[in-house]
Amino acid sequence: MDNNAGSRHIALQECEAAGPGTVGAVIAAILKSKALAWTVKYEIASAGIGAFYQRQDIRVILRSSWTDANLHTLSVHETEFYRTQPGSAGVVGRLLGADERYFALRIARDHMF
Repeated sequence: MDNNAGSRHIALQECEAAGPGTVGAVIAAILKSKALAWTVKYEIASAGIGAFYQRQDIRVILRSSWTDANLHTLSVHETEFYRTQPGSAGVVGRLLGADERYFALRIARDHMF
């Protein structure tokens, strides 16, 4: 299995710690949504996403305001990360390119808050 135990839980904690009005808040809302909460519970295609969100350069982005520019920056980094992941995480992660991820983040920000 290519999942790291607790990786999505770590990712969710990092995003929640970012606070309201941040890029992390958008990701946390997505991860807690009915559509995706099961991926956290069961660590579906998680790979090293927790460790990725714990990187200092990514924490800075997660804690930044949820502007279009910051959402786009995260989408580019996430896309680069998933391109390096093996197994199901890489396959699932590569389904979305940076533009599609950015679009999803903007939709979440604009409609979940």
